[in-house]
Amino acid sequence: MGLYTLTFFSENLKSRVSVNVTVPKLSKIGDTARTYPILYLTHGNTDDRSAWLRQTSAERYADEYGLITVMTSTWSSFGMDMYIGKKYFSYLYQELVPLLDRLLPVAPGRENHFVAGLSLGGYMGFKLGLVLNEYFGAIGSFSSPVDMIDTINRFYNGDPSTDKDFSECFGNLEYMSHWPNDSMAIAKDIVKNNKPMPRFYQECGTEDFTFPLNEACYKNLKEAGYDITYITRPGSHGWDFWDVALQNFLKWTGLKKLGFREDPGLPFPKVYEPADLPAIDVRADLESVATHGLLDCEFILPKESREDPWTEAWVMIHPADDDYTYWQRKQDLEAIAEEKHVAIVCPQLYDSLGKDQEHGRAFGVFAEEEVPYFLSHIFGQNRKIEVRIKDQL
Repeated sequence: MGLYTLTFFSENLKSRVSVNVTVPKLSKIGDTARTYPILYLTHGNTDDRSAWLRQTSAERYADEYGLITVMTSTWSSFGMDMYIGKKYFSYLYQELVPLLDRLLPVAPGRENHFVAGLSLGGYMGFKLGLVLNEYFGAIGSFSSPVDMIDTINRFYNGDPSTDKDFSECFGNLEYMSHWPNDSMAIAKDIVKNNKPMPRFYQECGTEDFTFPLNEACYKNLKEAGYDITYITRPGSHGWDFWDVALQNFLKWTGLKKLGFREDPGLPFPKVYEPADLPAIDVRADLESVATHGLLDCEFILPKESREDPWTEAWVMIHPADDDYTYWQRKQDLEAIAEEKHVAIVCPQLYDSLGKDQEHGRAFGVFAEEEVPYFLSHIFGQNRKIEVRIKDQL
């Protein structure tokens, strides 16, 4: 499993954002056209992009099913274009999903695209899956008030200003009626206009305070004609419940649980969207078969357009007494990557100088074969990359 942290500038948020991405285990160096289903996991009100990785075994489950997972921070915005604040939902559906679909080895087809969220993240994921109904084939909700207008009416007597977080996000019921804030209205519009209808999975504990909301949501979606699976069991609002719910959801998707290091074998993807990609800085924790361990790595990807993608990459070998951060500390690698229109990769090689150690690990294979493979497979969709191994800029 590779764990990547992608950082880039969001035009909607007017700030840099970071996204956690996991990609299934490297089984062998070879076919870079292998692709994977993708699952977006949205967090609750008090958490961030690290919550699913810290509180559950999401990374292990994704590896078992051969899934890419994506986790980004939306803080206490509930994934809204906030009444007073930033445009988090526009960031999600206009930037993040299109960017990752083009950048990562994502399998084509709605049946391979999933989004699932817990608590207030379920409202966010439900809305994202509905707005991008031509992209997402299935939505998961765990202990979630997915109908936010019903939530406000039940808990806040129709006045979200009684809670500061709700007031900043939702403003008032009139604002909530605007597209795309009213998730249930979007769900009904999809049915009315014969648009693609995502399948829906819903799970809630019978002792959870959101249980009445989930009961009502299930009834409304069922009556609207959605293919919905609703699971109730003893449980309250917490991670013990959600860890099990995630496992139940993955079984429900119909994806095959893989054997040890088995490849999903899905076809090469169709590009979903954007014409231009921002510059991206990626910190990665890579599983190296050659060195029998996890190694740090940094990928710096320059801005590009569809007409002028970058096609050259430099793998930088650091001095024996330093580490993968050496070149970034010595040079402005972002500026060099932009000027030369190349990707720059800095792997952790300890004191090997990128050579196989006679009485140690095969760092030469890692630098010369595995790192170019990761680069081509994970970030090299729709392009042929020339990789150069360098020890100076």
